[in-house]
Amino acid sequence: MTTTQSPSQEVVLSTRKDAERVLEALIDVVKRYSNATIQDLYDLTGLPTTYVHHKWGWTSLENIQIKQVENGYVLDLPPAEEI
Repeated sequence: MTTTQSPSQEVVLSTRKDAERVLEALIDVVKRYSNATIQDLYDLTGLPTTYVHHKWGWTSLENIQIKQVENGYVLDLPPAEEI
């Protein structure tokens, strides 16, 4: 899996299949723990994290779409909220 991090903090995944797997895993995290953090997203995609990333995330990931961009695919996530 190839990932890059754009200045806007979007995670760009190389294939749609990779994006689908990451989204499914994040949804599972929300179901299990009532939230998913930016750290969870970065861990799933192999990107480095900082201490701040576990403080921000999402409590709902309903209706998230996967969008194709020039470099690959991104999850159209809502803005992260402080957890």
